[in-house]
Parts: sequence; C-alpha cells; structure tokens
Amino acid sequence: FIDYYAPHQLQQMSSEQRLKLETSNDEQITSDAMSNAMRPISLGLSAEQDPLGNLQNWFLSQLGKSPIQPNEQGEWQIDQNGKTYSVLFYQATNGTFSLNTQNSVLVAYENAKQDVLKQNPNVEFHVAGIPMHAAAASAQANKEISLFGSISMAGIVLLIMLAFRSFKSVLLVSFSLFVGTLVGFITTVLIFKQIHVVTLVFGTSLIGVAQDYGVHFIAARQNMPKSDAWQVRRFINTSLFLALVTTVLAYACLGLAPFPGLRQIAVFSVIGLLGAWLTVVILFPMLTQNPFPATRAQQFF
Repeated sequence: FIDYYAPHQLQQMSSEQRLKLETSNDEQITSDAMSNAMRPISLGLSAEQDPLGNLQNWFLSQLGKSPIQPNEQGEWQIDQNGKTYSVLFYQATNGTFSLNTQNSVLVAYENAKQDVLKQNPNVEFHVAGIPMHAAAASAQANKEISLFGSISMAGIVLLIMLAFRSFKSVLLVSFSLFVGTLVGFITTVLIFKQIHVVTLVFGTSLIGVAQDYGVHFIAARQNMPKSDAWQVRRFINTSLFLALVTTVLAYACLGLAPFPGLRQIAVFSVIGLLGAWLTVVILFPMLTQNPFPATRAQQFF
C-alpha cells in the first residue's frame, strides 16, 4: 500500500500542507524536517525519504474522507455490494505493552466473536489495531524470553560445571541471578505500576552480565583455599565494585532518553545488577566457608 504511493509522495499533499509550504520560510521548513526526523513512529516513509512527512500527513488527512460515517444512532455502518459493514471501536484501559492487556484483548475478542457467530454464522470478522499487533508481538516476546533465557542459563550452567566441577557453584551463581532478576522485576513494577514486554526481553541479557560477579568470587575462592571467605571478598572487592559501576553507568544511560520503555529497561537492569552484586558480596562469603576443590581450569582464572 505504501509502496504504491511512495513514488508520488511529493505530490500527495493536503491543502493545509501546500499552504504551509508556500508560506513558511527556510527556518520553519528546517524545523519541521528535524521534528519529523525525531518522530519515533512513522506511518509512511522514513525521514530520509520523506523529510517533511508529506505522505504521512496526507494519509492522516484522508481519514475524514472515509465512506463509513456514523449514522443517527451513532453506529458506523455502510451498505456496499449487498453487504452491511459495521465498524466497532474498542479501547484498552491498561497499557498497550502490558502482558495482561494483550491476554484480555484476545480473550474478549474471541468471546464476542463466538457469541455473534452463534446468532449469525454468516458474519465475517476483520480485526485491526495496535492491540492486535501488540498481542502478536507479546506472544513472540514470550517465546524469545523462554528461548534466549533458557539458552543463556543452560550455557552458563554448562560452562560453570566444566570450569569448577562443582554443583554448588552452579547453585550459587543461579541464586545470584534469581535474586537480581526478582529485585529488578519488583522494583520496576513498583515504580512504573506495570512492566513492558520489551523490558522482559531485554532483561534476559542480564543473565550473561550478572553471572560474572559470582564466577569471579568462586574463582578467587578456589585460588585462595587457605584464606577465609571474607578475606577473599576483601581481596576482590575493588574489582567487583569497578565491574558493577561501569556496567551500571552503561545501562543507566538508557534512562536519559525520554522514552518510558527505555527508562524501564534502565531501572530493571540497574537494580537487577545491583541485586546480583549485593548477593555475591554479602551472602557468598557466608555460603562458601569451605573452599572449592581444585580443577584443571583453575590455572585460567
């Protein structure tokens, strides 16, 4: 659809656009082009292809010319080719990217569809809108969370077992990841009242970052079998702290952007990393009083 109109985007202008272009000076046109380039969502072409947003604005101006208009009862209907088309509008009360919203929208749509089909089996349904696209994206995101999260965790477990030959080391690192993820999730929900699907998908990357703290401590504990666990922690405190600060600063930069999704990711990531780090610093010395057995991989740490 867009490809059909794209070659004619310079000619697809509403009367308001044409008047504005004729009366605007260079500074105003440049400002409009900059605003269009910063627009996060585009209905037409990219800012490079359509710098003034002519095609997108033209699309929006055509909405009022739709043959489907509300009748005296407020119902949107039109009779065409022997069929009556009715348009029903629904609006979700919760956030578009909320997992609960997607489930409730799909359930409500299917229930309404089945009730109508019981009364009239010949009714055809055509559904559109952001909630339906978001529902499909939510389902895909859930699969990606399970897939990438499982792959990351399985890889970490395998590598830790090969390196330390100790099931206790796997439990310790997994525990730090669980605490970090749980604390990040709870904090994000408390601050934003809900959590976006994108935040959960991006949060799976924390598994590969937060596990470094636990692995670093266990490796140092293995290399210092004659030292007390608290002495080991004091020995690596500086390196663990620098690792936390540099990573937290990198994720915190996402929160500077004026987008709620990126701010959620920043909060989830920063709090999750801090939770995993505190677990290692506070609890690991108490849980590793006995040193880990030496392995062949010890020389690499």
